[in-house]
Amino acid sequence: MKYVWDQKKLQKIKNAYKNLRKNTEGLTKEDLEEINEKLLFLKEMNDIMYPKEEIINLEEEEEFSYDALNEIESIPTFVKTSLVEANLKLTNFNEEIDKEELPTLSLTNDELISLVHEFLNWLPNQELRIKLKSLLKQKGTIYFDSESDTCYSGNTYTFYLPYYIPFFHIVRDYTLNDFLTFTHELFHGYFLEYDVNVSLFPNHFYLHEIEGAFGEYLALQFLKEKNLFSSMLPTLEKNSYLDGFDNVRDFYIESIAYDLYKRKKDVPFKDIVKKFLEDGVSFLLNESLLEYILLESPKETALYAFSFLTSLDLEVLDQKDREFALETFLNLRKRNANDLKPFLEQHHITFMQDDYQTIRKKVMDLHFQK
Repeated sequence: MKYVWDQKKLQKIKNAYKNLRKNTEGLTKEDLEEINEKLLFLKEMNDIMYPKEEIINLEEEEEFSYDALNEIESIPTFVKTSLVEANLKLTNFNEEIDKEELPTLSLTNDELISLVHEFLNWLPNQELRIKLKSLLKQKGTIYFDSESDTCYSGNTYTFYLPYYIPFFHIVRDYTLNDFLTFTHELFHGYFLEYDVNVSLFPNHFYLHEIEGAFGEYLALQFLKEKNLFSSMLPTLEKNSYLDGFDNVRDFYIESIAYDLYKRKKDVPFKDIVKKFLEDGVSFLLNESLLEYILLESPKETALYAFSFLTSLDLEVLDQKDREFALETFLNLRKRNANDLKPFLEQHHITFMQDDYQTIRKKVMDLHFQK
């Protein structure tokens, strides 16, 4: 089967948002921003289907603007503190583990879909299982790609008019990463339906990637328990953990850059890179890595990093009682939480109080596998 987006569906969605934008009576500024965002999604999706050659100006010098760094000030203090402390606790461990290359896997698109179906049948939570299966069955909402200019391996585009529908873009690399990527995005498709209301609570933003992180973990447990691709799983698990920890490290770097230059308006990347390398931070850095990190949004980095830490605590619950862990997972992601710290504590998320033992144990387990 060929997996492409249904253009008739996309045109109906486009018309619905354009018609809504024509009649602005009763619409707030936020409503209009949301409409314009969805229309930009549609343009991006069109560019993915019909790519144009992009001209990049290599002469332009990148700068780290104070406005971008101001995002850090809007992040709740306990989120910032948790991420910085996690980095400091785990940096020495992380330096000793390197990512490994996964072997290629000759799964066709249909076989990948079939594997995801098996995973969904394995999930013990009926509500989650039924809804995810219904998303997977929708026609014309999955776009498989192997050549893309995007920096992500998967993305979910959500629309709420004329009804809620998620579209999935999966950039395949033909390894087991494809299975984790699909799981990650499918879980997004389920939870993003609730974000029309939940996203009104700003602190809850920092849990918006928990479904991706915990979904990938569950996909790994499925493969282990079904004894599928056993020789590849230690590498897959290790790389998955290191990807999560990269976000913790990146936020730490962004925080240091902010502290160094918060009194200035704009600072050339080369100046920041030079300062970092001169100071000799406690982990390996090079100029290209630093420039990549400093181009990222601190708020987005914090989102991925904090969701990763939260997911690690859910993994501990899962090892004791999977059904309870899934109920906790659903409650964390779907309920309003304007005061996030006590909300997390009420739902058994303890990494903020246990001196990061959850994460340290995870690292030690990975070392043991090595």
